[in-house]
Amino acid sequence: MLARVPRLAPLLAFALACAPLVGCSAFAQSAGPRALSIMPGVVNREDNRSLRFALLEYGLREVCTEMLGRSVPLSEAADRPPVGRFFPRTCESHLVADENQKSFTVRFGGDGYAWTNLTLRVGFEAAAVVEYAPDFLLDGGAMYVYFRTRQVGATSFRRKLVESTFASVAANAATALLGMQDPDRTGQRILGSELARGFTVIRQPDGSVDFAVGIVEKGAKAQRPYEIHGEGRVVLANERVEVHANQREFLGPFRVDDSGRALFLTASLDGTEAVDVLVVPKEAGDPWLDSYIAQAQPFAPAFVPALSEVLAQGQPWRRTIPLPKGSYYVVIDHTATAGRVAPTGGALGDKAAAVAYAVELGDAP
Repeated sequence: MLARVPRLAPLLAFALACAPLVGCSAFAQSAGPRALSIMPGVVNREDNRSLRFALLEYGLREVCTEMLGRSVPLSEAADRPPVGRFFPRTCESHLVADENQKSFTVRFGGDGYAWTNLTLRVGFEAAAVVEYAPDFLLDGGAMYVYFRTRQVGATSFRRKLVESTFASVAANAATALLGMQDPDRTGQRILGSELARGFTVIRQPDGSVDFAVGIVEKGAKAQRPYEIHGEGRVVLANERVEVHANQREFLGPFRVDDSGRALFLTASLDGTEAVDVLVVPKEAGDPWLDSYIAQAQPFAPAFVPALSEVLAQGQPWRRTIPLPKGSYYVVIDHTATAGRVAPTGGALGDKAAAVAYAVELGDAP
């Protein structure tokens, strides 16, 4: 069982492989209107790579602005719900465009958390430098933006917390007494391998954007829990998450871009009787998130949430929340220290909360 502790590393590597994706809405938005006005057959030609890079160039310069405003779901595989989040805190990007090479380099760092049945929650900090070769192809009205990894530079990974005392002691004992590789170094090695996969951004004609690790052939579509069309709203998130007993999930942060606007939340629950849903301003939520990453005890919030309601199993749940301009976390809480619901079962009877949710931004009613 000792050897299973480093198995968390591929999950963290996956999260960091996704981290640059959060800037891709800027890439697609800046390139989309111009690119889609040209016949796909012309744009997609092999000898038009320079044209496609020129269309993407402005968006590439905005990657860090977008990246620092979001979090990244952390999953074991594309068809599995996230088991944690990575939150970028620092970012630098650099364009490389000469006769022989067209690419951009992203240097990013941040922290986050993940959950496994052996370790329970693990808090970590990580960083990487990756050079990507961007390109895109058109498929009807959809744009497939590709980021092929040219090279992975320095990577780092450091644990800040292992919630399970047994797992933490076991990992340290294995390193010291059995000569096993340090789990942090294992994480760093696997991180570099996972980053080499690159990623794909798919922008549909209605403005929705999907992301995938690896190279996705044009024509493919991601599976989402909700079908959302029209109504003049921007879809900020549409996914499934799994929150185990005594854990919480920080979704977002989601930016409300002006006064007179609202977040529209849709959610459903399976797997347990109920969980709490809280909406938290980012300036208050950041210290709360930091304590969750670094400390085993999930503390109660030291503020009054903008929303605190119960999401019950089998009951449709929709809320419209007018909010002042700013950024907000949506927190799914499955602990006894926030909201009104306490998880049922103990360590041997974990009833994980499977939550499908969507977040939209639009004009307040």
